[in-house]
Amino acid sequence: MRQWIVLFLMALMVTELHAEDLEQKLDALCLRVERCAWQQLDADNLPVENQRELKARLKTVCDSIHRDTVLTQESQFKYRIEACVESMLAQSCDELILTPSPTQACQQLAEESANR
Repeated sequence: MRQWIVLFLMALMVTELHAEDLEQKLDALCLRVERCAWQQLDADNLPVENQRELKARLKTVCDSIHRDTVLTQESQFKYRIEACVESMLAQSCDELILTPSPTQACQQLAEESANR
């Protein structure tokens, strides 16, 4: 009985570490999207009001990414979610912002979650 308790606690620790790791990757993805969008739009040369609006919209995008992922990271798709995020982090700014097509990992996640 005691062995099962230890195994259960170890599993909880691994799950918590995985969730923290995913959260860090999501933060990195948000930062990357913000930087790439800012660069692509040459936002430093926009009027201050437009810069504020852009920052607000980018914050909304990041909030949405975090909210949607929190809803699904406890599911069977958590490793697929992480693979999708990692594949997006590997993209160049042009791929991420100018030609936003799903990566293979994100496409697999979408297909598997749709067939669930």
